[in-house]
Amino acid sequence: MPTDRTFSVLDVLTRSGAQRDRFITALDATVDTDAALVSDVLRVTGRVGAALAVRTTLVELCALLRALDAWEAGTITLAELGRGIDAHAARTDDFERFGSARVDLRTLVELLVRARDRARNDTLAPDVRAAAERPLRAQVAFLHASLRTWLLEELTGAADGALASPAASPEPAPTDPAEVDDTERARAFNALAEELLTGTAYFDFRGLVAAAWRRGWSAVPRDGERLGEDGAELGRFVAALRDLEVDGLVQVDLAPRARWQLTGGRIVLADGLRRIALRALDADGVAAAIAERPAHALFTSPGGDFAYLEGDEHHVVAGPRAFVEAVCGASTGEALAAFREYVEARAGSADDDPPRH
Repeated sequence: MPTDRTFSVLDVLTRSGAQRDRFITALDATVDTDAALVSDVLRVTGRVGAALAVRTTLVELCALLRALDAWEAGTITLAELGRGIDAHAARTDDFERFGSARVDLRTLVELLVRARDRARNDTLAPDVRAAAERPLRAQVAFLHASLRTWLLEELTGAADGALASPAASPEPAPTDPAEVDDTERARAFNALAEELLTGTAYFDFRGLVAAAWRRGWSAVPRDGERLGEDGAELGRFVAALRDLEVDGLVQVDLAPRARWQLTGGRIVLADGLRRIALRALDADGVAAAIAERPAHALFTSPGGDFAYLEGDEHHVVAGPRAFVEAVCGASTGEALAAFREYVEARAGSADDDPPRH
């Protein structure tokens, strides 16, 4: 693991370099995702023989847009974004290969270089610095949107990403009627999930325990991976939610979705957000929440009143003490003792490796 946390977009685009771990963690994808998308789109639109330079340009701009997405989501800083794009500009002959998009890219580089130079001599207080950065952030966001539109038009011929021959593309996957498709609402729920899952905005230690400590909650690990594996606990969980007077069950898949998706003749820009479903606290809503799904999930409420985190060998119930004890059917001390017994029994089994958590 490298100790130098600096990086550049080059590390993603060239699949080399000692600092690629930062990008892979931040963007949750490698260049392979974008290369596959570009190849699929060119195939569907009949441009299979597009020159290698065209393919390279499109893939590289995909990666740049992913870096911009990561900045807007707060995963990387403005300074880190600037270093990456500055390095990329030097590698690509000042973006000459990007056609009409090179004006936006040059402007973006100039903005970020000026911001970097100002930061070197910046003695402003954090709140004053944040206020001074707002115009710059607005300009970068505008250029981000402009570059995205250019890429979609280059790929598909349409600004909204619709392909000219949708019949040749895969059929769309069935959608979950409870899935949150409003971008702003999805971003808000993703931010809530991130705070519950990491707590890194507030503490040096990570995880749901950090968020629970900040909120004054109790948190108890339990045997079993998924919601619904223990029917008795599930009944107590639903009853406890009603006592907590929450207005819905938010299901957040732990695995972020791919940045780009080719679905039903259209490029869907998922922006790496986790899939969110907002379910009612009735029989249908609960049944949908515990149905088979590809990834573990975090369950909470729209207001973040509790957390139920699934895992590979156990789950964690967190929230006000009364809620946690109601779900566990025991005091927190008794529930922790029961989990300790489970771990010790697993650790003593010759047929299984000791659980790491």
